[in-house]
Amino acid sequence: MSAFEKADLAIGTAEERGVHLFRHGEALVVTAPSPHLKAVEHNVSALTALDFDSRDAISDWFDGFVSLEELLGPAFYGYTDSEGFATVNSAARLLESTDEAAYEAFRSSIPEDEWDAGGTPFALGTTVGLFEDDTLVAVAGYTVWDDCIAHISIATHPDYRNAGNGRAVVSRATERALAAGLIPQYRTLDEWPWSVALAQNLGFERFATSYLGVVE
Repeated sequence: MSAFEKADLAIGTAEERGVHLFRHGEALVVTAPSPHLKAVEHNVSALTALDFDSRDAISDWFDGFVSLEELLGPAFYGYTDSEGFATVNSAARLLESTDEAAYEAFRSSIPEDEWDAGGTPFALGTTVGLFEDDTLVAVAGYTVWDDCIAHISIATHPDYRNAGNGRAVVSRATERALAAGLIPQYRTLDEWPWSVALAQNLGFERFATSYLGVVE
C-alpha cells in the first residue's frame, strides 16, 4: 500500500506471470516481470490517460505492446479493520480432523475454475467451514502475504448459495485474521457483483481496482 503514497505513478518488477495494474484514487501502480518492464515503462504514459473502468480501453493498451493470454479484471481489492468490520453471527467454525471427508465431498462439488479462484486447502487451525446438517456448505480461509496481509479465499457449495453461507464463513475468517493482528484483504472480480456485495456488507471498503494481463 505504501507505493500509492509515494507518487501518482509507480512502476516496479514482480515475479507474477503478467503485468499487474492497480488504481487507487488518482494513484497508479504497475508491476511487471523483468522481461516486460521496459515495454511497460515506454507505454505507461498512455495508460494514465485511460478510463480505468473500461476493460476495452485497458485491453487495447496491452495490445499495443504485448501479446496476452488472458486479461483478468477489473477486480475489487477491499480491506477492513476492527472498527469497520461488521461481523455475522453464525455456526461457522474451524474445521477439525473429523471434517476431512466432508471437506473432500465439498471440494468435489465446486467447479474447477471456481476452485482455482477461491478454493481453500484443508488446514487444521486455519480453514473455516459452515455445515447444514451433515453437509459442508461453505469454506473460507486466508493466506498471509508479507507478514501483514490476510488474503481471504472463499467457496460455497453450488446447492447452498444466495443464503448468506459465504458471508458467514468470510466473517469468521476475517475475525480470526483481525485477532492475529493481520489486515484482511478480499479480492474478487467486479463482474461478480454478489461477491463484491458480500465483502462490502462485512465492512470491506474498496481500496484499489486492478487488472492482471497474463502474458503468453
